[in-house]
Amino acid sequence: MVKLKKGTAVKKSREERIVTAVAYLIVILLTLLCLLPFMRVISQAFSSDVYVQSGNVVLFPKGFTLKHVEFVFGSAAFLRSLWISVASTVVFTIVSMVLTTITAYPLSRSDLAARRPLTLLIVFTMLFNGGIVPTYLVVKQLGVLDTFAALIIPQAISAYNTIILITSFRGIPKEYEDAAKVDGASQFKILYKIMIPLNKPSLVVILLFYAVFRWNTWFDALIYTNSKDLQTVQLFVKNVIEQGTNAIANGAVAGRSPTTAVKSATVIIAIMPILVVYPFVQKYFVKGVMIGGIKG
Repeated sequence: MVKLKKGTAVKKSREERIVTAVAYLIVILLTLLCLLPFMRVISQAFSSDVYVQSGNVVLFPKGFTLKHVEFVFGSAAFLRSLWISVASTVVFTIVSMVLTTITAYPLSRSDLAARRPLTLLIVFTMLFNGGIVPTYLVVKQLGVLDTFAALIIPQAISAYNTIILITSFRGIPKEYEDAAKVDGASQFKILYKIMIPLNKPSLVVILLFYAVFRWNTWFDALIYTNSKDLQTVQLFVKNVIEQGTNAIANGAVAGRSPTTAVKSATVIIAIMPILVVYPFVQKYFVKGVMIGGIKG
């Protein structure tokens, strides 16, 4: 058996070096493909209207100014939509995590009767659903149309996230649960004291999935609500892009012509919360996805 000295690197063949170089090149190109448009939007948000309208802003701001950001934050309509998005994201994430956890845990236990048919039923909903019209009718019959609950209830639990959590719970050794039962622990205590702490990486990933989904989605707010008081920030951004600056001013600055810079500022502000939070949960995201992939 050949032993390698500590710190000795294994020399790659010429073919392996070529494959590695090509892989790095592809990753760099894909990164630039995603990053460059984003950089342009940022540059437009902090550039003077003169340079933006003339098309001279590409990757770096010209005529640096904060007036577009100040204009957006000065809009009562935008601040209201921002508050609705924050509130709905927090409530939606909490409700979704509770529902997903109490659904996935029993289905991960081998002693649950009809466990397999129930799991298959959840998987079935990933492949087929009733469609927009039947879902709208259900929401209407529940009496939550044009209410805050309409932003929470219709998509409060994800079949995909439930399956991920089921497989994660199954990966926890049954001996932990058996030992807790011997000590007289209830199922709720086992879930709260043992299963959830041991499954924290996957739970954080699912929490991130739910929070990002709720923050980014606008379609349900468009379908289930009519009141401007329930307009989410993403729906607000959609209206700004389609209608222009008057959607931001909401009548406060009548007659102001739409500007690309103001639209860009609105977009940047809308996505900033996700960009700020993500670095703090990235390690859980990567670890949880790997765990879900291996256990799945």
